[in-house]
Amino acid sequence: MALPDTLERIGIVVGCTLLVSLPVSALVSVLLDPGARPPYLVYLMLVPGLVVGLLVATGRFPLDYHEVWQFALVSWFVASVGASLLGLGEATRPAIGVAWWLVSVAAGLLVARVRVWESLAVVVR
Repeated sequence: MALPDTLERIGIVVGCTLLVSLPVSALVSVLLDPGARPPYLVYLMLVPGLVVGLLVATGRFPLDYHEVWQFALVSWFVASVGASLLGLGEATRPAIGVAWWLVSVAAGLLVARVRVWESLAVVVR
């Protein structure tokens, strides 16, 4: 394996680790008060992204790196805006917070899988 390929795979793993932690952090923010968060929680929030990154880098994940970007950013944005609009945060209403987080994850998956951006580019032309 050549050095550029190795560095690209390392970049994919690091990028996915950081990106997937965004929607996970949105879930944590609606479930736990800031004072109740243990210090090691930051590392636990990185684990799902690390797993996704390893799977994407080895070609064993149904989404590619670009789609992981779309999923993570859209789901984090929808979760954050929705939590703000619904008044969720600091574990005020965890059941509604988890339900809204699931909606945001579904929105992220929809955007990542339907290729909305490519469809819009064709319409705009």
